Order: sequence, then C-alpha cells, then structure tokens
Amino acid sequence: MTHRRYIHVFPPVAHYSEAYACYRAASARLDWLSAETWTTWSASRPEWQDPNVAVIFWSYISLPHILQMIPPKRAAAIALWYSESIGEAGKLNPGLGEVLRVFMGHMKMFDAVFVGTPSAEKFLRPHCRKITVDPLGYEPEVMGTPDWSKPKDHDLVFYGSPYGRREWILPALDKHFGKRMLLVPNATYGIERKRLCDGCRAILHVGHSEELSVPKFRLWQAVATSAALVAETGDAWPAVPGRHYVELPMAKQDHMGEFVEEIEKALRLPLEAIARKAHEDLSKYTIERSMQYVSTIL
Repeated sequence: MTHRRYIHVFPPVAHYSEAYACYRAASARLDWLSAETWTTWSASRPEWQDPNVAVIFWSYISLPHILQMIPPKRAAAIALWYSESIGEAGKLNPGLGEVLRVFMGHMKMFDAVFVGTPSAEKFLRPHCRKITVDPLGYEPEVMGTPDWSKPKDHDLVFYGSPYGRREWILPALDKHFGKRMLLVPNATYGIERKRLCDGCRAILHVGHSEELSVPKFRLWQAVATSAALVAETGDAWPAVPGRHYVELPMAKQDHMGEFVEEIEKALRLPLEAIARKAHEDLSKYTIERSMQYVSTIL
C-alpha cells in the first residue's frame, strides 16, 4: 500500500484507550503500522530522521505537549488526527472551543491533518496544508461484535461526559424515560460498555456542544453492538441517516418535550434492522481501510 512506516501516537487518557488498542491490534498484522502513547514518544526518537516515517499525533487538549515531542530538525513527516469537537466557536462548549482555536493556529505546521467527516474537512481546510477525511476504523478483536441474541432490557443507553448541553438534556430524558434508559458510568470503556449496549435497543447520542459532526468514536463503537445509533443531526459520514442510524433534530432547552417525542418516534422504528445494516456496511471500514485514506496525502 505504501512505502512509509506510519506511527500513531495517542494521548495516554482513557477516552483514547479504545482507539489506541485498535491500532495496536492492527499493528500486529501490519509491519508498516505501529501505535504508541505520549509516555513512550519523544523528540529524541531516531525515527524522526527517517524520511520514510510518518508520525501521526492524535489530538487532545494539550497542543504544547505535542509540540515538545517534535524536534526542530526532522526528516520524518508529521500529521495530526484532530478528533476533538469541531464547529463554530459560539456553538461549542467554551473550553473545547478554545482548544480548537489554538489548534487551528498551528495546523499548518503539520504536513497533513485528518478528520472524521467531510463537514469537518471543509471547516478546517483553510487552516491546513493538506487535509482529508479518514474513518476511525472498526477492529472486531478490540471492539467486539454484535450480540443479536441478548435480551433488550432497556430502550436507550447513554454514555459520555455529563457536561455542556447534557447538563440540561440528560435530566429531562431521565425524568421521561426512567428505567427505560440506561446511563452508563462515564469511566466504562471497551467490551464492558459494548455488553451493556447490547442489552439496549438504541444508543442515544446528544452532544455536549452543537458540533458539525457526530463524534467518530460513537459511530464505530455502535457498529460493534446490536443497538442502533440514534443521534442528533450532524455529519456522520460514512453512515447514512435512515439506513445506518436514526437522525434526530438538535435538542433545544425550551422545547425538550418535542425532542423527547422525536426519540419516542425513533423507538417505534425497526431498530434491529438498522443496527444490522450498520454493522454489515460499516464494519468493512477496518483499520487497513482507514490507512488507505491516510496514504492518499501522506
């Protein structure tokens, strides 16, 4: 596929652990791919002087930490996989809006930038030397496969940090759905979370910000389960609304009754058929396929 060796460098934080494990598993069968974390990477690594190496940093809130891992002189290429919130500053959680602003001011120092959707690519293109969409990728060895036989004990499951818009969305949903909705503890990851999702008809995504895109981690995590993804409007490429997931209008604080009714309508749809189609089509986006997108510009 490529003459390069690609090294993915991940932040050593919990919500990147699954993506890191996926790329670690793929590297066991691909001799041109490897994955490390910030704890093992540094500016003194000899790979920096190899022109056939490309180092891809996965973004997190600390841009200065990434910059200190890049030497002033190098032969290797550098890239950024920007996986944080993307959108207009006034619609993002203030903290993440500032993170995006800082990264946009430094994106041209990278040889390439990768994002999860065409909408995000369009938004960031003026700030980058090269940019392209790149699906996160599905790795069954790490993420698991759907358990179609597991009984559905809940209509909905939600997982994610309870801040931003979720501070007023989740209490309203809990009041309406009660025991019909499972709230997964925020520190639950990987196979344990997948098993909980398999016991629910739908995985509900509501954003902490009004982002351009449905978070990529959420899409590929849903593909590993027997639950259908039900998400607020946003670019979920390569998933197609109505085919691979159910799209909801954006929740509004003064119209939560209408939003709840939209969820109830979604729950009357053939959710298992949607989940099966999502797994059939999107599980083909493996790590190997993801790296094909990378190799087109790096």
